[in-house]
Amino acid sequence: MAYVACHDCKTVVHYKPVNVEEFHQRFVEGNEPIYCLRCFKNREKKEEDIEMNQLIEKAKEFAKEAHKNQVRKTTGAPYIGHPFHVAKILEDAGLPTAVVVAGYLHDTVEDTEVTIEDIYREFGSEVGDLVAFNTEEKEHTWEQRKEHTVEQLKKATLLQKALVVADKFANLLELIRVHEKIGDEVFNAFKRGKEQQGWYFSGVAKSGKENLSTDEIPDFFHEYEKAVESFFK
Repeated sequence: MAYVACHDCKTVVHYKPVNVEEFHQRFVEGNEPIYCLRCFKNREKKEEDIEMNQLIEKAKEFAKEAHKNQVRKTTGAPYIGHPFHVAKILEDAGLPTAVVVAGYLHDTVEDTEVTIEDIYREFGSEVGDLVAFNTEEKEHTWEQRKEHTVEQLKKATLLQKALVVADKFANLLELIRVHEKIGDEVFNAFKRGKEQQGWYFSGVAKSGKENLSTDEIPDFFHEYEKAVESFFK
C-alpha cells in the first residue's frame, strides 16, 4: 500500500498498485500525478466541458459560413441571427450540448449547400440525427411538409421535440416583432397566410408536448404555446 498526496487537493490517497514496478516507473521516476477520486472526476468533467465548448464554437463558425449570404425574409437581417437564437433557447433550458449544437446547424441542410453527410462527418451521429429530423423535404408541398412535421413530432424524442419547438418559438418571436410594426402584411413574406400559419404553429405546440410527462416538458414549450395562443387568437 502506498500513501501519496492528491496532486490537486493534497488529500492523502491510499493507493494499492497492481504492478509495483509500473507504479514506480509512472509515479516515482516519471513523476506522473495521482488524484483522489473526487479530483479525478472533476478533471474528467473539465476536459468534457472543454470538448463540448470546442464543438459549440465549431458549430457557430460552420453555421456562419453556411448562412453568410442569407437574410431573414421578414426583417432582411442576417440569417445567422435565427440559428443563434434557437441555440440560445436550448442552452438556456439546460439541454445537452448535442441539441444546442444542432440548434446552430438546424437550417444548414435545408437552406444551404451543406449536406446531411457533411453534418454527420463534422459533428457526429447524435447531432446529425437531430439535424436530419428537423430538415424538411422541399420537393413536397407546404401542407405535406407541415403535416409530416406535426405528425412525426408526436412520437419524437425529447431532444427532437426541443429542437423543433425552439426553432418555431424563435420564428414566432420574430414574427410577432415584425407584426407589431406592419401588421398582417408580414404574412405576405410566407407561402401561406395567417390562418394556415396559425394551424401549423398550434400543431407544433400540441405535438411537442405529446407523450412527455409533466416533469419532462421544458419551460419554453409552455412559453411557446402561450405565445401561439395569444398571437393567433
